[in-house]
Amino acid sequence: MSPIPYEPQIEISHLGFAFSADKTHLLKEINLALRAGDRLGILGPSGSGKSTLLKLVSGLLIPSQGEIRVDGELIKRQGLKQSRSFSQKMAMSFQKGGLLDAYNAWENIDFALAELTDFSESERKERSFHFLKQVGLSGSENKRLKELSGGMLKRLSLARVFALSPSILLLDDPTAGLDPVTADEIVSIIEEYAENRSVILIFASGDLAVSFRLANRLGFLWNGFLTYEQSVYDFKKCDNPAIQQFIRGGLSGPLTEPVYART
Repeated sequence: MSPIPYEPQIEISHLGFAFSADKTHLLKEINLALRAGDRLGILGPSGSGKSTLLKLVSGLLIPSQGEIRVDGELIKRQGLKQSRSFSQKMAMSFQKGGLLDAYNAWENIDFALAELTDFSESERKERSFHFLKQVGLSGSENKRLKELSGGMLKRLSLARVFALSPSILLLDDPTAGLDPVTADEIVSIIEEYAENRSVILIFASGDLAVSFRLANRLGFLWNGFLTYEQSVYDFKKCDNPAIQQFIRGGLSGPLTEPVYART
């Protein structure tokens, strides 16, 4: 295992974001520093901006203010060369998979490898089959997406990002829509990969059990701001009323107050 660098690999400074049609900022003044081995879970109510934050980190969206740096370099996917460079450092698994219906299982992985690596055709196929096996999809290499269950599609999405060997792994709600047994299997796969490679893992989730197991740090995104805790224990014990309501699942508290009462 390679040594873990002391300097932050990801630095987020004064980050804010608003969609062009809406001047209200969805995200406000977010500051964060992450190093290799950090596994950050981002929790929060639906619509709080969790997926948006991941897309900003990946460079798929441009911040309205502030900046994001990876290895000291400002994320700007304006040129093909820099975009390819960042795509080799980080990989993202989308909430709905982001898979291509026109391709079968192994071809979905091969497509990403062909775009972002210099592997030969035979090396790409071997790598695709290897990572399908790693996520438990041996025998499904040639299946079309319509032949795969929801859990299998999640596995395929993970196999695709694993095959790129990123140092930064971004996962958008990796267990959404899965039954508890399948969700537990998916978490185990992610956990093993992250631990073995000391990657930075950032994932968004609304599932407390998944987040408490997978993360070593937790952030709570609500009303535009990210409340960040250094450990799962600190998160559970913090006195933030919104976080405590989220953990309890109660109907009474700041999360269920009218919007005007929170501004």
